[in-house]
Amino acid sequence: MEVMQTGSSFRGEKDEQASIRGNPAGSGGSPRPRPGRSVCRGARVAVKPADIKTARQRVGLSREAFARTFGLSPATLRKWENGEREPTGAARILLTIISREPEAALRAIR
Repeated sequence: MEVMQTGSSFRGEKDEQASIRGNPAGSGGSPRPRPGRSVCRGARVAVKPADIKTARQRVGLSREAFARTFGLSPATLRKWENGEREPTGAARILLTIISREPEAALRAIR
């Protein structure tokens, strides 16, 4: 890891840490992504309760078996399917993948 010299400022050690991350002191910008990583802020995927149930049925599993297979709580899955709660974050992405490519999702975890 290379630390760039930042000179003197009122921020002291914060400038050194910013330089380690690839953000020269005083640039005001956000840190650059590390090599080999990308910054992707895609559109938010909406997952409807009917889509969740359809995805589960396409896989051919009961609610309990689907939850167990994909590491979900059966109660949470029931709430998603009934529209009581909405999946967020990684769960939303997982459900989208299962919905669009059920065979690939099953192959990936077996």
